[in-house]
Amino acid sequence: AAFLLPIISNLIEYYSNELHDKHDPPSPLCLILSSTRELALQIEREARKFAYQTAVILYRFCCWCGHDMFDICHRLREGFYILLAPTGRLKDMLEKYRISLTKVKYFVLDQTDQSSGLPSKYERFTFIFSATFSDRVRILAQHFIRGNYIFLVVGKPDATNEDIAQTIEEVPNAFKKDRIFQLLE
Repeated sequence: AAFLLPIISNLIEYYSNELHDKHDPPSPLCLILSSTRELALQIEREARKFAYQTAVILYRFCCWCGHDMFDICHRLREGFYILLAPTGRLKDMLEKYRISLTKVKYFVLDQTDQSSGLPSKYERFTFIFSATFSDRVRILAQHFIRGNYIFLVVGKPDATNEDIAQTIEEVPNAFKKDRIFQLLE
């Protein structure tokens, strides 16, 4: 859960007073999707340790697994900074409660490749993330993405750094570790 420290630090520094208006739909500042209920509970325990005695997450941390509905409704009314959910429960929670994701500043997918809660093969989703997606790389990615897709831009589109070279390598699973070590040398 190493991703928690910088997120919590930034929430404290920049967003500690930014909770939703009680009349607006609640919206987290951070959305964390985990592969399983057990992993979600583990992440919640770590987040509570890291956020101990901070105003940011104290009584504002919503974990959709292992909590009763009264507790969830109470936390939603209070407002919260981090929404943590197993992938299989997120869709259900978004449909059951009026939750907006418009204020999300941080989005984490933690071990979702191992998720048993993902939609069936007929509802498969593919996500590609990059802070510097040039037009050339986007066109190449479109070749591999079949069917409908959404291209989501945060910040300025095509705001790439020309000093950074982007390459895509297809490496068999058995050789990925060796290739990473080669690149790091």
